[in-house]
Amino acid sequence: MKKKETTMQITVTRTLKLKEKTCPACQKRFIGPLVKKYCSRECLNRADYERNAEARRTHRREVYREQKGQQTERK
Repeated sequence: MKKKETTMQITVTRTLKLKEKTCPACQKRFIGPLVKKYCSRECLNRADYERNAEARRTHRREVYREQKGQQTERK
């Protein structure tokens, strides 16, 4: 015979200190927690792209050239 498990639902309240900040990507002022750097996911993605754009282009170029080389070998 299996033991009957009982569950209980709990809720937790977190209190975060908010601070007025300026988004480094769009220069918009926003109020957010101390750990948040960008005002939105869009700005976070834009900043990430700008930091890694050249590496992404280089990788994509290498993949393209490999695919192009495989196509010419088949012909």
